[in-house]
Amino acid sequence: MCIRYEFNTECCIIAIDIGENKEVGRLDIMLDKVLGYCKIERFQVRPTYRNRKIGSNMLHKVVVNVKNMACKVNEIEVYPNPEPYSIYDPNEKDKPMKNEELYQIYEKLNFQYVDKNVNKNKSNNRMILYI
Repeated sequence: MCIRYEFNTECCIIAIDIGENKEVGRLDIMLDKVLGYCKIERFQVRPTYRNRKIGSNMLHKVVVNVKNMACKVNEIEVYPNPEPYSIYDPNEKDKPMKNEELYQIYEKLNFQYVDKNVNKNKSNNRMILYI
């Protein structure tokens, strides 16, 4: 398996399995260079491609790209919500991840909770990655 990462805009990176010639991951951000604001809007990897560092590679490339823009962004925020990949691709037969599992992924990526008393059974708890 060989994965190619490409920005299709400055705010969206996709991971492509070259052999299959299909999108296997996507990370979309909202970016305001003037205000120094960056928020993850969509961050997903197809279930059959998970646990292969595809998500962490996409996040790393976004962080490097944002830093190279010389804008005032020093953190990336996210409100994790476990949407299945099948929302965007009806051929995918996955189910939503449990909130606790999703938060564990963001924790491994070094995101921190803004509120220290979070309910991990609930989605959309604000998290920050300092860059």
